[in-house]
Amino acid sequence: MKPSRLSSVGVTFLIGSAAHFCMAQKAGSFTPAGNTNVARRGHTATLLTNGSVLIAGGWAVPESSGGSLASAEAFDPSTGSFSFTGSMATSRRYHTATLLADGRVLIAGGSNSMNPALSSAELYDPANGTFAPTGSMAVARSSHMAVLLGNGKVLIAGGLNPVNCSPCPAVLTSAELYDPGAGTFTPTGDMISPSYEVNTPFLLPNGNVFIGGGLNSQVYDPQTGRFTATGGWYAVADDWPDSQTMLLNGSVLVTGGDPDGFGASAFAGVYDPAKGIFSKTSHMNAPRDLHTSTLLPDGKALIVGGQLTGGASVGSAEIYDPANGTFDVAGNMITPRCCHTATLLNNGRVLIVGGVSAATGYPTYQPVSALAAELYNPTKVIVGPDLFGFPGSGNAQGAIWDAFTGQPASADAPAPRRAPFSRCTPPD
Repeated sequence: MKPSRLSSVGVTFLIGSAAHFCMAQKAGSFTPAGNTNVARRGHTATLLTNGSVLIAGGWAVPESSGGSLASAEAFDPSTGSFSFTGSMATSRRYHTATLLADGRVLIAGGSNSMNPALSSAELYDPANGTFAPTGSMAVARSSHMAVLLGNGKVLIAGGLNPVNCSPCPAVLTSAELYDPGAGTFTPTGDMISPSYEVNTPFLLPNGNVFIGGGLNSQVYDPQTGRFTATGGWYAVADDWPDSQTMLLNGSVLVTGGDPDGFGASAFAGVYDPAKGIFSKTSHMNAPRDLHTSTLLPDGKALIVGGQLTGGASVGSAEIYDPANGTFDVAGNMITPRCCHTATLLNNGRVLIVGGVSAATGYPTYQPVSALAAELYNPTKVIVGPDLFGFPGSGNAQGAIWDAFTGQPASADAPAPRRAPFSRCTPPD
């Protein structure tokens, strides 16, 4: 599939036209983005081809207010407001949302109060704001992974299915492919080890898919339909990190995580797909679990929020600079939160939506809704060249394509950046 300017949440599309947007907000700050219509966590956020963000499903916050959600809403960056769009046919949380090549969004799996794992799927059409059913997965799954492949199909892998399992929850190794043309799912090769929830898939520059976490990091080859082991993550850390981001050189930054079930880590590492190995980098300034990591237009990664050991929410943010492998403080969110989503918008800002906020840890941990959304305003707006991407899913990213060289970015051929465009550099 030819790379395109289509984009989804977390997918990096650094387009020259975005550099001409001049921000009025203070550089490197968080500002209000209005309230969502529903407080939610375990939702998905998908950047659509028209520049708006689809927020779908999730778990109502607080949980006593109604369980899983079928509702969806869209954020319009031009007005800075959220508005309801069509509702899904099935309420679901911990599902996946994948932007397809035709601009529709595939919603697959998840769970709700009636079903611990769902096999159903539906398609969101932004042209009319409605959801319609499509084929069902062969295996019901929740907290799984999904990524759009270069051939236009969607890889669905792993997840949880606690039905008839012993012990529970059952972690899956199965994987399947969704064909948008036929509207059907078909099995593909099994993963070499089960994996779920925190493991974001990335489409690598060579067209393969990297999936971290579980007992082994793995690479899926669409040509053979097989998974193979890679990485050797446990040579550098004891537990898989919580958040991952593909950098402009094609490597993957992994951060934080929960090493013991109730903890938070400041650890960070980098996976080099060309060598198939992990290496350590500097630690973050704060330990965090259930946080987000988002690639910014200048090639740095924004680390936001999370949860400390014991359950208290993190309000701080920091920036990872791959040039020197260090983290710098980047201010504080208006509302400390974890379990949120972070979406890079076409104007270079990052939209933070949902999650929960808790001032204290266990056993007095009482999360409150993070109804108010906010925007992170980068310190600089970078001018092209045009960078394209294969769309990803959920918080995933696609391989980054450099239109200037006509090649995908890799460790040996990183995507170049031009100097900041002074006319659009935000005020200090």
